[in-house]
Amino acid sequence: MILQAILAASFTTVALGSICCTPKQWEGFQYAAGGYVGRFGRPGEKNGLYRVSYDATNKKVAVSGNFTRRDKVRPFKTIYDFKEDNSIEGRGHLILPEEETCTSFPLRKEFREACIPDTAAYEGSSYFGVGENMLNVKAYKVKREGRGADVSAVVLATSDECVPVVENVWGSVKRVSFFGSVNFLQLTAGIQDPAVFSPPEYCEEGTVEMLDELQAEYGILQQ
Repeated sequence: MILQAILAASFTTVALGSICCTPKQWEGFQYAAGGYVGRFGRPGEKNGLYRVSYDATNKKVAVSGNFTRRDKVRPFKTIYDFKEDNSIEGRGHLILPEEETCTSFPLRKEFREACIPDTAAYEGSSYFGVGENMLNVKAYKVKREGRGADVSAVVLATSDECVPVVENVWGSVKRVSFFGSVNFLQLTAGIQDPAVFSPPEYCEEGTVEMLDELQAEYGILQQ
């Protein structure tokens, strides 16, 4: 789904320079919601809460949550395990627990660290909360054009460590107009259990038809 792919498009970058990058290792939740209008005027919407483990040190990402297909809600987990030398020989795994299936597939691209590119425009500073319980944030606007896409985003990250807080994305891709919002919740530093990146033993090599529906469900972390 194009909307889901777009929710990740602005913050993650392979730009030569960056204003700041998120902490190297963190875990938490992302609530993603948005709507779109397709090429033939058909509207749609997508929302969900996803658990994310992000490890830029070891170039690994794991995401778990639910997706809806044919009016049925199903749990899933995706694991991205890139090579430490950032080659294109990494492995991805799509796990459907209810069906006890796991499909492994090659990752034919490099790991991309979650950063705000140096081409982003600084939009100002603000805060969340009241009194002593304030969270200071900085806002940046990112714009991308090309290959049939015209995408803009405003990203709010903490002023001190560039921890993501909110990302709003809008624009059009291949004549599909969209708006999406990602909220980052209950983030903690580090990886509590590295086993979160270990696929089950029953994984088998194959192709992933639902990858376009699942891989970008976690905001800035689309790989």
